[in-house]
Amino acid sequence: MIQFTHIMPKPKVAHISTTYLKESETFIYSFVNNHKSFDPFVVTEEYINKKIFPAKVFEVSNTNPQGKVLNLIYRELFFRKKGIEKNYLEILNKEKPAVLVCHFGPTGLFSLPLARSLNVPLITSFYGYDLSYERLVEVVGKTGGRHSLPVIPSKGYWERALRYLFRNGDLFLAPTEGSAQRLIEMGAPREKVRVLNLGVDLNFLKKFRKVSSKKSSKIVTVASLERGRGLEYALEAISTLLKSFHNLEYHIYGRGSQEQALHNKVEELGLGKKVSFITENPASAFLNNVSDYQVFLNPVEIGNLGSMEGWINYSMMQTMSLGVVPVATHVVGAELIAPGETGYFINQKDPGDIVEKIRLLYENKKMLDVMSKNAEERISLYFNAAKQTEKLEKVFDDAIASLL
Repeated sequence: MIQFTHIMPKPKVAHISTTYLKESETFIYSFVNNHKSFDPFVVTEEYINKKIFPAKVFEVSNTNPQGKVLNLIYRELFFRKKGIEKNYLEILNKEKPAVLVCHFGPTGLFSLPLARSLNVPLITSFYGYDLSYERLVEVVGKTGGRHSLPVIPSKGYWERALRYLFRNGDLFLAPTEGSAQRLIEMGAPREKVRVLNLGVDLNFLKKFRKVSSKKSSKIVTVASLERGRGLEYALEAISTLLKSFHNLEYHIYGRGSQEQALHNKVEELGLGKKVSFITENPASAFLNNVSDYQVFLNPVEIGNLGSMEGWINYSMMQTMSLGVVPVATHVVGAELIAPGETGYFINQKDPGDIVEKIRLLYENKKMLDVMSKNAEERISLYFNAAKQTEKLEKVFDDAIASLL
């Protein structure tokens, strides 16, 4: 007698990202692209960079003018995007996901009605700007959009909105211990907060690995050109290092409000051609050149938690996976750097310490080579996307079981 084995379909997970996908958000693709136990799909309001980040994607149709007005009113009064919810639900009701995972805090907030309608758990991943009320206003607006109702006070909107999310969401993910503590301080219940490190998609990065002669000592930083990134101290350190290492070059990938001030600093220090700013499509340009570098410098500082954004630098993780040695402040390197083995910590706002640590590397090329191998191995063992996505799927299982 012939026996037939019935193979149960995998449960589905809906990744909700307002825009899918910016080149600077490769870490989201690393999760979407590495599921094993769940069948992933993406729901987004804007699908961009399709060739770089292929996936099963459903693009929510833009709402009409009436719906946009409805969004504005409900967003400010009830923390909802009422005018577009039905468009999301048309897709979600058809696909029947077992869990929703929302990328960034505001997306989780506006997805609460979707999870309620589907009766599935809502998991919200926080990454950086959404852990700062100041940055939330700068990035997504005072009330989550370009326009606000003049009759409704907008001050304190994000404090109220995130408290509402924390009360009603199921689980909240943070990429580091420090950012998890920040979530708790903002009001998230401790029992709802989990740490899930970002994972580097090693297969995705293979195409960017190339043999480089590295005849010049090249240092790289990838960061938004905003206050608090410590770049002025990095430039001072480079000025000092050039007196000993004449072939040294420093490349900064990013853009932001402090670009002109940093150019002025370069001119003031007489760094000339030794420092380059790559501001056009910096994320993709960086990946195309990632194998050219020996050291990744991240001098980010933290003045107060309210203005903090960079809890972890994913670009630094990517470079480590290719053997680039990190030199960074503890703010972004706590989980990644084993001092003297995979990189070095530096003090905040301390050009002299940057000089000391980079000098240690360039004066002992054998040690630099060993640390390069160690950095690559650390990412492969502990921070690769396959392992982190496996941990994410365990979070899904726990969240689903809690609703049964």
